[in-house]
Amino acid sequence: ITSVYSGKTLDVLFCSREKGAKIIQYQTHKHLNQRWNLIRIGNVFAIKSVFTGLFLDIKKDKRC
Repeated sequence: ITSVYSGKTLDVLFCSREKGAKIIQYQTHKHLNQRWNLIRIGNVFAIKSVFTGLFLDIKKDKRC
């Protein structure tokens, strides 16, 4: 998944396989930690990492 604005790709930081790993934008290099699948679940889509098999989630922040 690549940003049109920055040209950078979603990347699992440091190739971590841990739950809660940070996701960053990074130069595209096409390694597995930058590969994602869109999975349809009913009427919505989820984003799943090819590298970890985990789904992308947004951490709730009290500031938001």
